Amino acid sequence: MNGIYNLCCASTWRGRRYLVSPLVDMMFAGGAAFVIVPLLFWMFPLDANGASGYMQVYIASVAFAFLAHIVNHPHFMASYYLMYDDFKNKIAMHRLERSHMAWRYLFAGVIVPVVLIGYLIYAFVAQDNDIFAWGVYVLFFTVGWHYCKQAFGVMLVLSALKGVYYGRLTRRILWINAMLVWFKTWLGGNLYVPNVVYQPMNYQGVSFNNLQIHITPMMMDVLNGFLWLYGGLSLLLVVYVAIKQRIRPSLCALLGYSSMYSLLLFSYYHPLWAYMTPFFHSGQYLLFVIAYKRGEHHHHIHHLHMPIEQSRDQMKRFVGVCFIMGLLSFKGIPGTMEWLTDSHALRAVGIMLPFIYAFDIFINVHHYFIDNVLWRKDNPKVGRYLFYKTTTPSS
Repeated sequence: MNGIYNLCCASTWRGRRYLVSPLVDMMFAGGAAFVIVPLLFWMFPLDANGASGYMQVYIASVAFAFLAHIVNHPHFMASYYLMYDDFKNKIAMHRLERSHMAWRYLFAGVIVPVVLIGYLIYAFVAQDNDIFAWGVYVLFFTVGWHYCKQAFGVMLVLSALKGVYYGRLTRRILWINAMLVWFKTWLGGNLYVPNVVYQPMNYQGVSFNNLQIHITPMMMDVLNGFLWLYGGLSLLLVVYVAIKQRIRPSLCALLGYSSMYSLLLFSYYHPLWAYMTPFFHSGQYLLFVIAYKRGEHHHHIHHLHMPIEQSRDQMKRFVGVCFIMGLLSFKGIPGTMEWLTDSHALRAVGIMLPFIYAFDIFINVHHYFIDNVLWRKDNPKVGRYLFYKTTTPSS
């Protein structure tokens, strides 16, 4: 029983450190995706044309909507909480341990939201669907980039936790591989295919087409071949580093790095996988949030001598705020605004008031910039809380 408990709950197992525990790290970092994929093919088989039936799409979309409320939406709110908590001190140059971080906080926390709000106001005033559509293009551009960059970061952090370190050149090679996966996914979703009649797609009431980028099939084949070749060489590089350092690589780290393939490329083989992608990405993100908040909890108790109950109340408030604000920000507030303005009736006479779209675009794009600040190695709070090692029994 002790072994099972340590596997599921202990932050140290067999001499190696983990963010939460071996099992939680492994599943949240990327392992869960490889468990669910075969279940998806078994439960929702594809027809001869590689498509899913209407009922399958309906079930998957309902399941995703539920998971979004439980995991995806709160993960956005967690980033806001971590970003704006004690924000005044974060942008105070003389009080920050590294003053250049203050400029990053100022840019991501003030300038970016002002620009996004300005864009959305302009789109609402202009009442031009094409202007609204550009928000969708930016969202898809930044989301794919964010997924791949997070996978790269997860690998480095979980490797360092096990004592596996990569030099600057190795990190650059692995980063380029992540960007190649992102570029291939983004390009694949915006290709022009001859003899295909394109139908406008819909995102929260805004219609848009893909960018229809012209590229020859041969060029696409070359890109695909180079992508897989470069990915294979990157894996060999990881093996080489492990042999050179005489330390086995972290399985959790490799699963985290592989998530850029599982989350983005698996949708080419099963269309319903796209519904599940945000859930797995958010779970990966919350793994780090949980570890960060747990480290903060222990820091408050052991260094600031905060009463345990007070620290626990802060943790409960954090979880509650993330869950409630996620529900309100994505559906509650914008949905109420669309209901009060009767936006569906107004759309029939050519007036667009897509409030749900506006909240979606703002939060998703802003989240990308927030993460570029929060999870940097030169962010002093990350080093302080994320890797916090307790020397006393957990409270």
